[in-house]
Amino acid sequence: MARPFKNLPPYGPVQGTLAGLNLLQRGNLARIDEDVLAREGVAPGNEYKVVGALRFLGLIDESGTVTEKAVVLRSRGSAFQLGLQEILKRAYAPLFTERGPVTGFEEVHNRLVRHYRMGKESAAKAARLFLALARYAGLIEDEEAVAGRRLGPRTRRSASLGHGQVGEEAGGGRRRAPAGGVNLTLNVSIVVDSSLVQLPPDELEVRLGRIFQAIGKAADNLQNIRG
Repeated sequence: MARPFKNLPPYGPVQGTLAGLNLLQRGNLARIDEDVLAREGVAPGNEYKVVGALRFLGLIDESGTVTEKAVVLRSRGSAFQLGLQEILKRAYAPLFTERGPVTGFEEVHNRLVRHYRMGKESAAKAARLFLALARYAGLIEDEEAVAGRRLGPRTRRSASLGHGQVGEEAGGGRRRAPAGGVNLTLNVSIVVDSSLVQLPPDELEVRLGRIFQAIGKAADNLQNIRG
């Protein structure tokens, strides 16, 4: 049986942790501690959790001094993304396989419990943070991108989107297609996996809102193809 790890994976706020990474991207800080985060307005009341997350990732040491590992975060484009991916692979080794990171919420949660002996609630929070960091690093596809790609093969000229035509106003009014144009409607399928269902209600609402916003934009674009 695996022994407990000395440093447990972080289970602090997602947005606060990403904001901490953004501070390191700026490259003008030699030290990050609770005082620095408070001054920058990062994760009010949870600064210590963000400090713990950055320390777990090896980006700052015990005293808060920024380490050499953090230098790669100042890169742009693919260099930044690949650098962050390597940081996550080293820090979260038990959550990776030969094929890449574990992507299902339940499996991530169970591995955290099994390898780090975390409690159920802490493991759930840590799982959400890991999955968010993996998406941020490009290791896991964002739901918006997946939904956007699914629109292509599902597009039909005479299908339905929800209960109304494409271009229908929220209040019930309907916009007419431009003269000489073509009415395009969509069939949309959204696959909701366990990692999405397990999100807190507020975060789930934001995620679903982004997905439907992406669908709406795609619908508008299709409506104007031959407008």
